[in-house]
Amino acid sequence: MLALIAATAGVDHHVLLWNPYVTSKPVYALIGHSSPVTAVNFMKTKLQLISYSKDKPFSACSQQRLCLLCDLLAG
Repeated sequence: MLALIAATAGVDHHVLLWNPYVTSKPVYALIGHSSPVTAVNFMKTKLQLISYSKDKPFSACSQQRLCLLCDLLAG
């Protein structure tokens, strides 16, 4: 079972993953873009998180990595 995760992105080039019940700080940062991230999208059918920026058409967080992150977030 996947944990409940929220993702945000912005001009700092990072995708931040949040526990929606603890909003004081993100629980994980996905780093890899070199320009501002303009959009993020969860693909539930493939268990992927896709991020878009001007430097790359997209960057995918794989099923295995996303599941590991969900395990970490679930605590």
